[in-house]
Amino acid sequence: MKRVLKMSLILGLALCLGLLLVYCTKKEAPSEPAKAPLEPVTQETTVTVQNGEAPDIEFEEMIHDFGKIDQGEKIEHVFKFKNMGKGELVIEKVKSS
Repeated sequence: MKRVLKMSLILGLALCLGLLLVYCTKKEAPSEPAKAPLEPVTQETTVTVQNGEAPDIEFEEMIHDFGKIDQGEKIEHVFKFKNMGKGELVIEKVKSS
């Protein structure tokens, strides 16, 4: 009887140590993916100045972080801007990223 009890105790301890070893060495996935720094996207522009009056675009905000978005979820954001210059501001070929 003592022999069975001793073997059960040894097996139980070995099982606990094995589970502890596996649990402690398990690498956990990060809870959130690393975020890339948000920077405004700039592209080459062509400005045509007429009569010495140039347009000057000014945005209320240059970037917008949408945060976590579920797959299939439809989202929208409006970037507001004003022409602070004296020339006509013409925007062509707009693309989202």
